[in-house]
Amino acid sequence: MIAIVGGGASGAITAAQIGLQATVPCRVILFDPADHLGQGLAYGTRNLAHLLNVPAGKISALPDQPGHFLDWLNRAGNVAALLREGPIAPGDFVPRAIYGCYLASLVEEVFSHPACVATLDVRPSRVLDFIPTDFGGTIVTGDGDTEDVSHVVLALGNLPPRDPLPGRHPFFRSPRYVPLVWQAGAMAADPDGDVLLVGTGLTAVDVILALEAAGHRGKYIATSRGGRWPQPHGPGAASGDYLADRPPPATIRELVRLVRKKIEDTGSGNWRGVIDALRPRTQTLWKSLPLRERQRFLRHVRPFWESHRHRVPPDAWRKLERLRADGRLELIPGRLRDFVEDPNGVTAILDPRRRPGPCKLRVQKVFNCIGPESNFRQHFNDPLLINLLARGVLHPDPLLLGLEATDDFEPIGAAGRIFSQISLIGPPLRGMLWETTAIPEIRAQGARIAAHALRHYLHPAWEI
Repeated sequence: MIAIVGGGASGAITAAQIGLQATVPCRVILFDPADHLGQGLAYGTRNLAHLLNVPAGKISALPDQPGHFLDWLNRAGNVAALLREGPIAPGDFVPRAIYGCYLASLVEEVFSHPACVATLDVRPSRVLDFIPTDFGGTIVTGDGDTEDVSHVVLALGNLPPRDPLPGRHPFFRSPRYVPLVWQAGAMAADPDGDVLLVGTGLTAVDVILALEAAGHRGKYIATSRGGRWPQPHGPGAASGDYLADRPPPATIRELVRLVRKKIEDTGSGNWRGVIDALRPRTQTLWKSLPLRERQRFLRHVRPFWESHRHRVPPDAWRKLERLRADGRLELIPGRLRDFVEDPNGVTAILDPRRRPGPCKLRVQKVFNCIGPESNFRQHFNDPLLINLLARGVLHPDPLLLGLEATDDFEPIGAAGRIFSQISLIGPPLRGMLWETTAIPEIRAQGARIAAHALRHYLHPAWEI
C-alpha cells in the first residue's frame, strides 16, 4: 500500500502518476482532511478574479502531454468552457479554481480507466505521525486508525505565513488582522475602509482583486522591504539556451552579469525571454552553486528574481494600474515597526525606505500577504511535522528554505540517515532545487516519485 499525505496539486498529480504507471494491482490511500482533491491553498479559491499566473497552454499536469489542460478546458461540457465564448487559447489565463477542478477530474479519469490496475482511497483524515520501519512504516491518523504502508509521499504544500512582527504581538489576536487570507471569510472588510497589505507579491495582488470584485471602495496601502510588485506577463521571444555552450557561472555576480548582458543584447523589452530561458536550467544552476553563493543570492538578488520570474496576468496588471492612477493603491517600501489598535481602527508604524522618520498608516484592516513560510524551525500546528522533526526523520536545510533531501527527493534526517520509504515533493525541496513550487516542476517530480514508490511496493520484503 502507498500513502499520500496531502490532496493539493502535489498529492493529486502524484496519485495520478501512480495510477498511470502501476503495472500490478496496488492500493493508494490519499489522506487530506479538507476532502477537496487537487485544490489545496493554490487552487481552492472560489473567486473567479484569481487567475492562474501561467497561460493555459503551459500548465498541463502531465509532463508527456503538454496540451492536456488546454484540451480538457475545451472539451464539451467542462466548466471552463462556459466562462467565455469560443475556445480557450494557449495564451489565455483562466481562474485558478478551474485548475483545481481539472486536477480532481484528472485523478478520477485515471483511476476509473479500465486499464488502470491501481485503486485509490481518499480519506478525509489528518495524519498525526508516520513511524518508519525497515521496509515501509506505519501511518497514524487523528481518527485513531493505523495503516502499514510500503511508501509515503509527503505532499505537504506550503507552510502558513509567519506574522509580520516577531513575538506574540497583541494585535495578531485582533479581528482587524487577517493572518491567513485564504480562510473562509478572510476577505470580509468595511467596503469604505482603507486596508494595509503586508507584502507585495502574488498574494497581495490576489487580495486586491478579491476585494475589488466584492465592491471594495477604500484605499489599498501595500508595504514590503523591497517594495516591488510582480511584473506582468507580456510579449517576449524566447532567447534560446544561452548557457548551453559554457560552464555554469561559479558565482551569483557572474550569473547576474551574464543575464544583464543577454538582456542588453536582445533588447530591454525582451527581458522576459531571457529570464524564461533560464527556467530549464535553474535547478542545475542552483545545485552547482556553493552555499555561500546561494546565501548571496538570497540576500541581494532574490527580490528582483521573484518579481520578474513570478508574474501576473496582463488583466490583473491593468487593474493595478487603474487603481494607482485613481489614487487608490499606494506602495510604501519599508520595515514595519508596530501596530497600535483602538476602537476605531489600527495604526501601523513603518520605517519607510525613502522618507525621513517613521510613517503612520491609519487603516481598518491588515492582511498578511508575506507569502508562505519556508523555515521548518518555526512553530506551527501540524502534528505530523512536529513529530517527524522531533524524531529527526525530517531536518531543515542549511538555508532554512525547506527540508534536507537527496536527489531522489528522499528526506535526510538529523543524523544523516536517508529515509528511502518517504518522498518529499514541491515546496519543501526549495533549499535543494530552488525552482520547485510551480506545476512544471511538480509534475516532473510526481512522475519520478510515483516510479520510486512503485519500486518500493514491489520490494520482496513488502507483502502485497
